[in-house]
Amino acid sequence: MSHMIAIIMVVHTIYNALPTFIRLRLTSLIAQKTTLNYFDTQEIEAKNQQIEIDLTLECNGVIGIFEAKNGEPKDFNIYQIYHPFLYYYNSGLNFKKIICVYLVRKNESLKLWAYTFGEPLRLDSIVFLKSCEYVLVR
Repeated sequence: MSHMIAIIMVVHTIYNALPTFIRLRLTSLIAQKTTLNYFDTQEIEAKNQQIEIDLTLECNGVIGIFEAKNGEPKDFNIYQIYHPFLYYYNSGLNFKKIICVYLVRKNESLKLWAYTFGEPLRLDSIVFLKSCEYVLVR
């Protein structure tokens, strides 16, 4: 539970959310099958795509989607955050913004990078928002 509190505090810092969490929903979807629609000029429909979402938080209409890794990943595949982004974008839910957070935990360090997509149906419209690092102490 203390790890969850730490993550919630990190999310609060990253998004500059309101001081009081009015609504907070936690979701962990593993092996979710969905249909994804790509591109705005010519629609491409990919049916029954399997995606993994490590953590989803919602606060005041802002959806935070987390992709978490341990250690030092050698590379970063944009699809790891884009597919969950597109899943929520196409969901029909009422939201203000979707923010994708790539989180890397190594030893006592948490590094986070926040992204969104300027044109939701375009994979190449990724926008870097901000990054931060936290050191966990006991």
